Amino acid sequence: MQSKLISMKYSIILIMGLFFFSLFGVAHYKGSDFYYFMFDVIWLTVLISSLSLAQSYISFYFKIMLFLGVWLKLMFYLVLGVEFVEPTGYWNDVHTLGFYWDRALMVASYAALGILAADVLFYLCRRFSYSNKGVSSLKSQMEVPKWYLKNPKRIWLLLLLVSLGISCINFKTHFYMIGLSPAVIFPYHINFLLSWVWIFFLPLLIAYLMGLDALTQDYKNWHYAIIIACLISVATLSRSILIMWIIPCFFILFKESFYSLVTQYKKLVITYVVLAIISLGAVSMLRSYYFYSHNSSHKTTFTDKKSRKSERNKKSDQLTLKKLIVHNKSNLKFQLQQLKSLPISRWIGIEGILATTAYPHVGWDLFKMAIFQKPTQKVSLYSKISQSYMDIKAGTKFSSLPGLIGLLNYSDNYLIVCFGTFLICLLMYFIQFFYYQSGLNIYFLSQQGFLLAFFLTELNVPYLGVINFSEFILASLLLLLIHKWNVLFPVATAMRQGRLKIEAQNSY
Repeated sequence: MQSKLISMKYSIILIMGLFFFSLFGVAHYKGSDFYYFMFDVIWLTVLISSLSLAQSYISFYFKIMLFLGVWLKLMFYLVLGVEFVEPTGYWNDVHTLGFYWDRALMVASYAALGILAADVLFYLCRRFSYSNKGVSSLKSQMEVPKWYLKNPKRIWLLLLLVSLGISCINFKTHFYMIGLSPAVIFPYHINFLLSWVWIFFLPLLIAYLMGLDALTQDYKNWHYAIIIACLISVATLSRSILIMWIIPCFFILFKESFYSLVTQYKKLVITYVVLAIISLGAVSMLRSYYFYSHNSSHKTTFTDKKSRKSERNKKSDQLTLKKLIVHNKSNLKFQLQQLKSLPISRWIGIEGILATTAYPHVGWDLFKMAIFQKPTQKVSLYSKISQSYMDIKAGTKFSSLPGLIGLLNYSDNYLIVCFGTFLICLLMYFIQFFYYQSGLNIYFLSQQGFLLAFFLTELNVPYLGVINFSEFILASLLLLLIHKWNVLFPVATAMRQGRLKIEAQNSY
């Protein structure tokens, strides 16, 4: 299950270049050079461990995302003068004081040490618990279910039609859109069920099926996966779904050979790039209209007779192509500015650390309050800490995110930050190891690792995080049941050839 991206030689060259780049930030850093260089070295160690020593997909993705959100954002601020996108609350009052800078970098450094400690312990556990006893033999050939081999194209077409149908319902009712309160509340918790299918089950199912196609060396159906991801991305107003659902599978191909992406899989790459551009443009236009246009009408209703009558009376307020084009013509410059900052602003990390470090009331009481906070509050605890009151207009819902490290920093205790990241990382590593041992293909594992890492880095309310984690585990277990169900019965098999052999032979 190793997921290293490049060899150690190239990692060292990259690290040396980044370290040289970071030296230009020393002159602009307000605190002690010692804490700055300690932070620098520890986080560059995290990066090199991710690129060349990662032991699982969750380890690889989690460390990369945190590095982008913590180290890279800070260096862009200090070296290039790129301002932080997310609000930092009381930090604006103390950012000239070196003491607070040193404390913030110490928090980040302790979190990184917790991650590295989890890596070491996980490695030792695998080494002594499995290599001496022997890992239960995982076949070098993976079994492909008979129901999939019979007609895979029909399965993908059915999945595409279901996705299209749910997307049409969502465009009409807005039961789940990023940044918008539900416009329609269906009975019997149907909103919850549909959002669970979309956000948790569907991406794992798609990755699992893409893995089955890879086992049979037939990648034509991957075009359906890209189209479905593009469709859901637009339907949910998400600029990241097309990345989150497809890139983890492309990463497997990239590891094998970069040149194969532009030769053997050229059509897949072209399809992805074209649909990514279309999706990004469409989502940006829709978000601008719903979030900033005064002509859009968005209110939460329930599915009763009165609400249906009121909806019929409000047809004039519904989105039309003409309204969308007119609004975005006058808003093009703003859209381009948002897209320009997206590669950096997307990642969560340093702002949450700065905001919680500067907040005067951090401590054990605040940490306990955060743990038991319910998401029903109109203004979240972190919104008060970061002073981010982002209700742009009625019907929208936005909130800045502290991330995992910022959340642990509520305690104002370095050991809790370190031990918290250590425990959570270790738990994630063993969870993915369990699914690996269960025989699920590496495309599923890559997707699972990416989503787990993404949810961890974007933590806000712990209570809600536990619920989301439970939903994710439920989706993973359902996929495992589907996989194991076919193992229990006669199945047709496709032999794994060459480059797709189980990585366990080398890593376990």
